[in-house]
Amino acid sequence: MARFRHGALGMSLGAAMTGLGNVLEGRNVEPTAIVVEHDEGEPFKERVVMRLDPDNPADSIVMIRTWIEK
Repeated sequence: MARFRHGALGMSLGAAMTGLGNVLEGRNVEPTAIVVEHDEGEPFKERVVMRLDPDNPADSIVMIRTWIEK
């Protein structure tokens, strides 16, 4: 079995099956979170700020500022 796995036929067959699996099942890629830091003024004094957008949940944000005391 080890000879087949490391041979040209085994590698080609493995690559073909991997590609076929990606086509049939697709990839479950979760979108990454975008983190932006800025040094402009202090618009909020709260430690945790949460802005929820009921129309478009993707526009909702949660900002946690650990340097502010409770």
